[in-house]
Amino acid sequence: MGNYDVWLQEWKKAAVLGGDKEDAAVADAATRAYAQAGYRGARPLLWLYERVPGAGVVCETVYGVIARHRSFAFQVTRLLWGIPVPVETYHITSWLFLRLLGAIYLVAFASFGVQAAGLIDLDLRASTPPSPSSSRDESTSSSNTARSRPLQLPTEVTTVSTVGKIESLWRYPVKSMRGEQLQEAFLGFAGVYGDRLYAFRDAAAPKGFPYLTGREQESMLRYRPVYRHPKRALKPMNLAEAEAMAPGVTPVYGDADDLIVDVETPSGERLSVDDRRLISMLREGIRERHQLSLARSDRAITDCRPVSLFSTQTVRQLGKEFGIDIDKRRFRANIYIELESDDAFGEDQLVGRRLRVGNKVVIAVTDRDPRCKMITLDPDTAQPNPEVMRGLARDHEGKAGVYAAVVVEGTIRPNDKITLQE
Repeated sequence: MGNYDVWLQEWKKAAVLGGDKEDAAVADAATRAYAQAGYRGARPLLWLYERVPGAGVVCETVYGVIARHRSFAFQVTRLLWGIPVPVETYHITSWLFLRLLGAIYLVAFASFGVQAAGLIDLDLRASTPPSPSSSRDESTSSSNTARSRPLQLPTEVTTVSTVGKIESLWRYPVKSMRGEQLQEAFLGFAGVYGDRLYAFRDAAAPKGFPYLTGREQESMLRYRPVYRHPKRALKPMNLAEAEAMAPGVTPVYGDADDLIVDVETPSGERLSVDDRRLISMLREGIRERHQLSLARSDRAITDCRPVSLFSTQTVRQLGKEFGIDIDKRRFRANIYIELESDDAFGEDQLVGRRLRVGNKVVIAVTDRDPRCKMITLDPDTAQPNPEVMRGLARDHEGKAGVYAAVVVEGTIRPNDKITLQE
């Protein structure tokens, strides 16, 4: 029996063995058919079948489909070559099918490199803005040399938009008492380090907000708290070691001894924050039902969010609207910012956005700050000016400044740049 006859018999076996359960037999029969084919045209197909990735899978799949629909293939053959159709003529269909399939594969693989180069080059052109000085000659030259360039994948482009810079930093060791300005501050997940760690619980206050504030005792603003150990209260003592451990671990906050506060009273007397005489002073002038006790927390006892921001542009605008000289300290923010846009209430546009402050810190601006009676009190004398709150409620929905949450911890300083993180 000649090589051609052996080849034909193997392909017949492949046709008979078609079916989901016998795909392995089909592949085996197809391989032996290629191998036994002695005539010249089958050798390239054997090479294609064995060496080109994916060729074997496609050949076996397509031939399996034909084998499972032999009656349909028979009708096509019958339509083309008439009746009777001897079984031996199946080799003509196989011959045509394999050569057409091989041609398709050769065209596809030959054009793949050109298609990939074109797609990547288009991506690069789309991501690179044209130079104003570019000319038609430069465009022609670049197209002629495109094939000689090595392929380069497009890189991610990050847009950096400057929002402004830090004007000043503040914290308030005791809730509703006078604040202190800082030259640097550690901004942690709980807020500014050392901010509002102490408060005075009030038995007469609502359960949801159980603290005595300047709303009830206006003179609280005239008490000046200071940390007994300023350096220890500036930042966590193991901050450098914690930041050196990738990717930067959360530092350990100081204990009560590190963060103890002394309070300077309006008369100039200095008392420890836990001195009972301080509670007696704070109860003067308010009703008997206000029973007070000291509260301490390892995180900031803020009204709502860990961090508050206020722009100097908004301060100036409110002064113009109210017709008075507004002291920014009325708004008791942690971070006062100078906006690049110079627009009053421009910080409102940052709600829902993330900001990078300095080289590392990232904050998420969460919502506008609804204000209360505290902004009506003069920060030095504690004298109230109700018109401040009335005007804000009338013209600005009673809101000024924004709240934020800390996403990435770190140290910030005055004049640090604030950028929008896209």
